[in-house]
Amino acid sequence: MGEFGFNKKAYAALPADLRRILDLATAAVQVHGFMDYHAKKVHASFTKFQLQLGPWDHVGQGAYHQFLKG
Repeated sequence: MGEFGFNKKAYAALPADLRRILDLATAAVQVHGFMDYHAKKVHASFTKFQLQLGPWDHVGQGAYHQFLKG
């Protein structure tokens, strides 16, 4: 994740539209960083769940899958 630091006087001297652009850019970087972290965390958890569910899925859905194979 990125961190941003701005000179308070320089930031305050900017026009409102440029301050808003900086605010939105820093927020976007923060959100992107959090999404990246959580997506990897969720993916790992889901993958673990799939490995645990796999054998039970074959029991519960085995006949259906055999039917589809013909």
